[in-house]
Amino acid sequence: MAIYTPLGSLLLRAAIGSSVLQPSGSQQMAGSAFTSEAFALPGASGALLLGRLDPGQLEEQWVDECWGVMWRVRSEVDQPEHLCQEFSCTWGLDTLWTETGWESRQSVVARSWEHGLTQVALGTIEPTALQFYAEQAHFHLPPRWFHDRPEFFEFGCIKASVAGVTVRYPALRAGEVCHAQFVVAWKTRTDKDDQDAVLAVDLAPAQIFGAALGTDSDKAH
Repeated sequence: MAIYTPLGSLLLRAAIGSSVLQPSGSQQMAGSAFTSEAFALPGASGALLLGRLDPGQLEEQWVDECWGVMWRVRSEVDQPEHLCQEFSCTWGLDTLWTETGWESRQSVVARSWEHGLTQVALGTIEPTALQFYAEQAHFHLPPRWFHDRPEFFEFGCIKASVAGVTVRYPALRAGEVCHAQFVVAWKTRTDKDDQDAVLAVDLAPAQIFGAALGTDSDKAH
């Protein structure tokens, strides 16, 4: 699974402990550009939503393409406490970028890569914003995590590097669900100060679900 950008392939991977999630086949979602790919492991199941979307930027802002990625995992068992869920979006071997940058704002952690005037940006939800989004209708994380494991979200949740971005979560209990989000955007600019691609990856989960379901984000449950 990959997103093919002008600067190379960004590979999508998810694992529970050492078990890599392998989708069993993709299905086009009605009324949208997204696909849904289901997977199952002993004791867990879930899906990957992947597709192009409109990031809803201001009139004077634009990007060539923007892609949303949403992982969903549901555990059927109490996982061992040492186990982690890990979701990554990282570069393959065909990269062409020559410069890279980093940005963190109130709701997003983002990396960017450039070659000439082409910029690719990759973002995920900033750790302190995860608790806010976990209480919304469109995105789920176990509320107990933020009370029982606050240090995990402060120090061990997100790794952003030149290789890409990885999101890690603690162990799930039976019946619990977690989501993980990535947004990728790119633009061939006329000015290297143009940061429209970086701004485009700062999306709320409801915007991805709304695009995937082909509905207004307020109706995406």
